[in-house]
Amino acid sequence: MIVKDVSVSLSKSYITAEVDFGNSFTITCVAEGGRVPHYLQLSHQKTGATSFNELILYDTDNSKTPDTVVVGDNTITITYSVTTTGHEDNGQYRCIAKNRVAANAEKELSAVGDVIVGM
Repeated sequence: MIVKDVSVSLSKSYITAEVDFGNSFTITCVAEGGRVPHYLQLSHQKTGATSFNELILYDTDNSKTPDTVVVGDNTITITYSVTTTGHEDNGQYRCIAKNRVAANAEKELSAVGDVIVGM
C-alpha cells in the first residue's frame, strides 16, 4: 500500500507574526497521511530558552487524545488558543507529526512558526 507523507502546517496568519500584548491568537497544527497519523505534538520554546515545552500531545501508542484534538479520515488537527497574550507567549511554536509506513517504519515531519508579542 502506498502511504502519503505526513504534512504539517501552522495557521498561516501566525507564521512569524506579531500579536499585540493582551490580544488573543490561535495556532492550528494539521497532519495528513494516507493513514491517520498516530502522533501529533505542539510545543513552545520561549524566546531565549534552549528547549521546547510540550503544550498538546496526541499519541495513539499511549492512548492520549486531548479534547483539543480532532481526528478525521486521514487527518489530525490540534487547535491551541491563547486568550490574553503576554510576553511569555513569545517564541517558536513547533508541530511534529509521525505516521507509520510499510513494515512499521515511521515518517516524521515538523513545522515551526514564530510569534512575537508587541506592545
